Amino acid sequence: MSHKLEHAVILFFVGMVVIHGCVVWSVRGLVLAGYPDFTSFYGAGETVRQGRGDLLYDAGEQWRIQQEFAPRVRIRRAALPYLRPPFEALIFVPFTLRPYSQAYVLWNSISLCVAMAVPFLL
Repeated sequence: MSHKLEHAVILFFVGMVVIHGCVVWSVRGLVLAGYPDFTSFYGAGETVRQGRGDLLYDAGEQWRIQQEFAPRVRIRRAALPYLRPPFEALIFVPFTLRPYSQAYVLWNSISLCVAMAVPFLL
C-alpha cells in the first residue's frame, strides 16, 4: 500500500471513531435510560434469572421486567418484545448481575472487541 493511501485509510478510521464517539456522547442519556434494543435482551436475561423462563414471550411480563430497569422510556407504551430463540436468553443472564447501564456498556465493549478481531481471524 502506498504511503499516501495508508495515511488516508488511517485518517478515515480516526474520523469514523471521532464521529461515532460524538454521536454516542450526544445520545448517552437516551441509551442509559433504556431506549436501545438491548432492553429486550437484558429483560429476557432477567426473566430467566428470576426463574420465570416460561414467561419469556409474555408481553405483560416483558413490560413488567423492562419497567424495573428502564421506566423513563417515554416512546414505549408496551414492552420491546424479545424475538429471539429462547436459548439465546441464557447469554444475557450474566449481564443481569450488573445494572442495566453497566451491562449495556459491557455488551457493546464485547461486541466491539469481536468486530475488531474478525479481520485478524480471517
